[in-house]
Amino acid sequence: MKHALLIILIATLTPALLQAGEVYRWTDESGNTHFSENPPSDVDATPMNVQTRSPETKGNDRAPAQEPDSQQEGDQESGEPDEAASEEEQRDQEAIERIRRRNCETAKEALKTLEQNARLQVEENGERRYLSPEEKEAKRKRYEKVRKENCD
Repeated sequence: MKHALLIILIATLTPALLQAGEVYRWTDESGNTHFSENPPSDVDATPMNVQTRSPETKGNDRAPAQEPDSQQEGDQESGEPDEAASEEEQRDQEAIERIRRRNCETAKEALKTLEQNARLQVEENGERRYLSPEEKEAKRKRYEKVRKENCD
């Protein structure tokens, strides 16, 4: 039973990590903005460029702000703050942080599973097989990279 649980855990975590970089933003009929890795098929979702911090970045250091476009420059020069854009940018950052935290936890759980078990089974095309030591090491390296990119 314990082995079956481990198989399910590995099978569930692997696709999540592979899809971790794709985040979409869309607005529903009520005007609410949503973020997801899988947007509904009936809406026009905008892919977002989610960038993770490098391992050298500590604490709350952020990447430099992007240059404003010409329309925003005009608004800023006239002294009118664009609060709606600022609030949307803040919501975007919060959504990205939630995704990063989820990716961090997923990577930690996968690494824990890899460390605690000498043999791991995977299911491919309806058949179960054990991971080779090389495959296990490759997964460990990939999860370690995801952990370094997403955990503070």
